[in-house]
Amino acid sequence: MPSGETETPTRTLFVHLGFHKTGTTSIQVFVRRNTKLLARQGVLVPSAGTVFGVSGHHNIAWQLCGDSRYRADLAGLDELEAELSSSTLPTAVITSEDFTNLAAHPEARERLEGAAARAGYAVRYIVFHRSARDYVPSLYLVIRKLGYTSGYLPYLLQIRRTHRFRSRNGHVFYFNVEDFAEAFAGAALEIVSYDAVKSDVIGRFLQSIGAQTLGQRVRDKTDYTYNRTPAIRLALYRLVGQLALAGAEI
Repeated sequence: MPSGETETPTRTLFVHLGFHKTGTTSIQVFVRRNTKLLARQGVLVPSAGTVFGVSGHHNIAWQLCGDSRYRADLAGLDELEAELSSSTLPTAVITSEDFTNLAAHPEARERLEGAAARAGYAVRYIVFHRSARDYVPSLYLVIRKLGYTSGYLPYLLQIRRTHRFRSRNGHVFYFNVEDFAEAFAGAALEIVSYDAVKSDVIGRFLQSIGAQTLGQRVRDKTDYTYNRTPAIRLALYRLVGQLALAGAEI
């Protein structure tokens, strides 16, 4: 091979991007709880970038996009590259809904893909999306808890005007999946409708990464009550959202 050239990656790093409220927590908990089982299927689930035992790889997403939550005392991109390099498995997967911010930071995406390439992996992205009717109010109730927005009406008006929402900390949330795909132009991006697969979102995710034959039930039974909203309140937010966004093409 001529000097200065690198080999074409022969392995695949799947990067699960979210969106929020599309089964991301269930997927993250499942893959972290089943690292050995997935390894037998040829899939590495790196520990680098996780912030607690069954979390997604949030610290890498925060590091890449300059998020204030990044923790230098935890493993990040360099450790991910080392972990990938030392693996003999043909596939790896990392997951965080905060990887959606790579759409607004193309230079960060290049850093991630460069690190993967040096370890011998090509990057493929997976994103689950859901209808704006349900996604708009559900996302608001999550990011309000995080302090990302001050009120529902300003949130809705920004979405109506721009088809996305930029939070106080600079995180960009997309509601039109075509806009999101355009921001990822040139990348290998698989788009999955959460609405079509929500009864078995983990199974559909495993299909995407080539690990659908695990030989056991794949539905995770964890109770995520901390992330639930009373049905009446959610219905009210949904109604107000529909009225505010009537006619908007999202």
